[in-house]
Parts: sequence; structure tokens; C-alpha cells
Amino acid sequence: MKEDQLNLFNLDDYARLFDIEPDDPNSKRCKICEIRKPLEEFPKHRAHADRLDTRCKSCIKKGASLIRDLKKTSPPAPEVCECCGKESHDGKSLRLDHCHNTEEFRGWLCDHCNTAIGRLGDNVEGLMMAVGYLERAKLKQQSTK
Repeated sequence: MKEDQLNLFNLDDYARLFDIEPDDPNSKRCKICEIRKPLEEFPKHRAHADRLDTRCKSCIKKGASLIRDLKKTSPPAPEVCECCGKESHDGKSLRLDHCHNTEEFRGWLCDHCNTAIGRLGDNVEGLMMAVGYLERAKLKQQSTK
């Protein structure tokens, strides 16, 4: 690659391009930036098998900053979840939902809806696959009666 072509990439791109080393037990890859980093770059998280978050400290900080900025410009949270129409299930306030690709505000969701949408891929395709599964299961149940 010519030097002027290399200048088109930022440092994170360099790290992704040349990060071809085998898994080092003293490092892991961040699920957000996809860069392999030393374990010290990941905060503790008791729910994960390795007791470390899947996101590096830098990405967590950037995400928190984005949420703070979006809250400044978003409309006030409604009384109920904009997805299921129910009040917050855990008694906490509704969560600010945003598109992870465009970083734009989408709405206010309860924790259950926010988690469910995220676990289904945070996209319409994932949700439609889940709907298809439930419809097939319903048809199967009806055909056995």
C-alpha cells in the first residue's frame, strides 16, 4: 500500500487491519471497536464468564458521552414505554434508545424492550425472525390439537 493510501485510515483502522495475532490470554477483543486490547482495558463485570466487560473502557466512555449528549436534545421521556406501552417494569426510568449505526435518538423504552431489541440484533430483520418463529410455533401447536 502506498503511504498516501495509508493516510486514509485512522489509527483504529490500522489496529483492525494488522490485528492478526493468535488469541493472547492476556488480551481480548472489544465487541464495539473490535480491537484486541490488554485485559486491564476492560472493566470488571460479574455476569460474564471471564468477569470482564465485553466493551473496553474507552468504548464505554464514548457510549456514556453519547447518551448524555442525546438526552440533552431528546424529547422528555413519556410515562410508558414506546414499544410495549407499559410503565417501566423495574420501577426505574425508561431507557433512551438510539441507533448504534447512526447514533440518533429513536425513543424511550423500558429495560425489557431495550434488552430484547438489542439481543435480537437491534434491527428489524432480527425481530422479524423472532416473529416468524413464534408464528411457526403457533401453527405447529394448532395442527397438533
